[in-house]
Amino acid sequence: MNRRTFLAAGAASIPAALWAQRPAATPAPGAPIPPPPAAKITSSVMLWTLKGSFQDRVLIAAKAGIQSVELLNEYADWDDAAMAKARKFVASFGMGIDAIAALPGGTLDRTIAVARKLNCPQVILRTARANLREDTALAEKANLTLLLELSTVAEGLNLVKQAGNPHLQLAFNVYDEHMQRGDVLAAVKEAVDYTAVFHIAGAPGRSDPSLGDIKYREIYQALQKSGYIRYVTMEYTPAGEPVASLIEAVDGFRAALTERPAVASS
Repeated sequence: MNRRTFLAAGAASIPAALWAQRPAATPAPGAPIPPPPAAKITSSVMLWTLKGSFQDRVLIAAKAGIQSVELLNEYADWDDAAMAKARKFVASFGMGIDAIAALPGGTLDRTIAVARKLNCPQVILRTARANLREDTALAEKANLTLLLELSTVAEGLNLVKQAGNPHLQLAFNVYDEHMQRGDVLAAVKEAVDYTAVFHIAGAPGRSDPSLGDIKYREIYQALQKSGYIRYVTMEYTPAGEPVASLIEAVDGFRAALTERPAVASS
């Protein structure tokens, strides 16, 4: 399943009983590497890639030691009460909601209102908008950032550079860019200063980052070298048990950030 299939399926309802109380998180298989106290890059996960209810998916992320979550269309039918419950449930695990995707056909005003109710600082736009400058000004007024995730990174990067406004940034989908371009490392290095979120998946197949032919170790080290300080978000369908898969993915990411470059022998 990809995000378009998930979006077409519609948001799953959230039975009231699921919100009755926060379940106790049980130990994950294997201990995830906790982020360093001074970690500048925040780990996140797109919840649409996980199975179960909203609560189930948040719990998987929490067990894996993920620091934040992102929403695709889970919030589509939520009223104010459901939004408040979702926000508090995520926060009860020490996590935040760092981005929501704008719904197709929805108004930006409504999406911004939802983001504010969820204490979410970013809204992802997956189509180019004719009034992008006005939209960015609207986001700036609400102290939010719009993230462009268009068909190619080059298209989004050009628009972000033209705008010259820090409230308009990129959401860089590494998987999609790799499938279209091949060697994605050069694009990462070019766009990193304009990017607020990197979406991660192994290619082909949108599976675990350790599978496939994307050289994520090199990408993570390029982020570290650049001084990147925003989000790295897992957006893949786990090949096996999801908690163990996410632990492995985030551990690999953290390990690459702290790995010292090899010193050439004389």
